Amino acid sequence: MAETLYEKDYVAWLQDQAAKLRSPDRNTLDWQTLAEELEEMVDERKYKAESFLIQLLSHLLLYAYWKHPYYLPHWTDEIDNFRLELSLLFRSQVIYNHALERFGYCYQKARRKASRKSGLTLPVDCPWTIEKILDEDWFPG
Repeated sequence: MAETLYEKDYVAWLQDQAAKLRSPDRNTLDWQTLAEELEEMVDERKYKAESFLIQLLSHLLLYAYWKHPYYLPHWTDEIDNFRLELSLLFRSQVIYNHALERFGYCYQKARRKASRKSGLTLPVDCPWTIEKILDEDWFPG
């Protein structure tokens, strides 16, 4: 069986599908694969949001509970970067809502990660709201 354009060159397939979407004859579109790709694009953004949220929470925990002076400037930069990435992703209400649904899961992953790094016992439940952790001017005291 011959390879499809999708299998041979994904970017070329995307360009081809975009051109066909713009043409009046849409019968040549690869509808099934196109639908699957759109769903995967949504899933990828959800995954990115979870990953950045875990990283942000982990760094906030380290900043709040492990007052290591050597790392504080680095953690501050990382917190700012993860907040920026999340603010871009959260322009989509769908992605924001997904992050809200997965907040507890993400916190537990972040807690485990920060605890392994610091050796500290950290709060079982997140001490902050999502609004607080996304606030660019807030850092845990």
